[in-house]
Amino acid sequence: MGQYASRNDAQELALQQVYMEKAASYVAELKQHLGRQPLCCVTTFGCQMNAVHGI
Repeated sequence: MGQYASRNDAQELALQQVYMEKAASYVAELKQHLGRQPLCCVTTFGCQMNAVHGI
């Protein structure tokens, strides 16, 4: 399997933990810069259903 294989082994879990810590650090820096908790808005249009229904 390649570097980005989808196995749930200890090495993959450790790598994901590193990514989560890095993302949390970025959000903490943004929060400090903004002086408030950053927000986001996600808008979907139902197209995710295409994969489920084979369209």
